[in-house]
Amino acid sequence: MDDYETPDALEALLDDLRLPAGVHAAVLSDTSAYDNSLVTRCVVWSDRPDRTCPMCTQPINQDLSEYCPVVLDGSAAPAPTVLDRDQEHGCGHWLAVYTDVVQGTGDEGEVTEADVLESAQGVAEELRDHKQRLHEAAMRRLHEELTDVLERLAAPLAPGETRREREESLVTGSEMYPGAFRNDGGQWVAWDYNPNLPGEIIEVTADADRRAG
Repeated sequence: MDDYETPDALEALLDDLRLPAGVHAAVLSDTSAYDNSLVTRCVVWSDRPDRTCPMCTQPINQDLSEYCPVVLDGSAAPAPTVLDRDQEHGCGHWLAVYTDVVQGTGDEGEVTEADVLESAQGVAEELRDHKQRLHEAAMRRLHEELTDVLERLAAPLAPGETRREREESLVTGSEMYPGAFRNDGGQWVAWDYNPNLPGEIIEVTADADRRAG
């Protein structure tokens, strides 16, 4: 995109676009420190894919519709450039967000509607991929937790240990709290909240016949 493209023209273009869910766009402008010209860039970015901080598990704000995670620095050398804002959480973890500077392909290098949509689609795919990885990791963790429970359940009882004591020692959750437990139907269940969909859960279950002997 050429530096002479006006912010008003880009703003008008963005006003008419329908972007993918969780993706936003904005126009950044700054004055070049080299020739005092107005520099303009169009950027797209995603909401945060994580509902909680991956390090400390504290809930974080996913909606970044009112917060552009990059800035345009007109004083940067050797030319004005788009820089990341600080994304560090209070615990020190750098929070994920996906961004892209739209590259213009118009006749004079101007940004077109197709350019913005293509860039936005790329960011949306990165967001979906991240969420898919979160879901797969959560399911893998639940499978591992339940496998561990079943293996310990099938191990021989210690001297003086009862089956009930063994089962109670393996319970880490309940119908109300995430973790592993034995439901009323005799199945062992491991569940947690869906990392991508608030209010929904994910779970894995196993047959009840693998018990300590």
